[in-house]
Amino acid sequence: MLLVAIIVFAVVVVVLAALTFQNLQTDVVVVLFTWNTPSLPVGLLLIFAFCLGALVLYFVSAAWAWRDSRELRRLRLEVENLRRAVPSPAVPVAPMEGQVSPANAPVIPMPGMSQKPPDISDMPTLH
Repeated sequence: MLLVAIIVFAVVVVVLAALTFQNLQTDVVVVLFTWNTPSLPVGLLLIFAFCLGALVLYFVSAAWAWRDSRELRRLRLEVENLRRAVPSPAVPVAPMEGQVSPANAPVIPMPGMSQKPPDISDMPTLH
C-alpha cells in the first residue's frame, strides 16, 4: 500500500512539474471581488494552489490525529479502571445453589440430530 501511495505521489509531482514548466510563460491576473493580483505565471499559481491544498490537508489530518489520540488515551484509562475493578481470575467462583457446574452439565442432543454420524459410503461423488 505504501508503494502505491509513493507511485501516486510521484505521478502527481511529475504532472504538476510538467504543467508548471509548460505554463511559466503564460501570465494571468487573479481577481477576487475588487482585489487584483499583479500579473503572475500560471505555473506559479498551480504550485501555490497545490501547496495550499497540501497544507490544508496536513492541518485537517493533524486535528483528527490529535482527537484520536485523546480518545485513545481516554479508552486506555477506561480499560485500566475496568481491569482494576474486576477481581483476579485466580479466585475460583463456586456455583450458586441450584446451579450445575459446566463440567457436570448433562449433554442434551439437538432435535433431529442423531448420536452417531450418518453413513455416507453409498452417496455418489460429484468429481
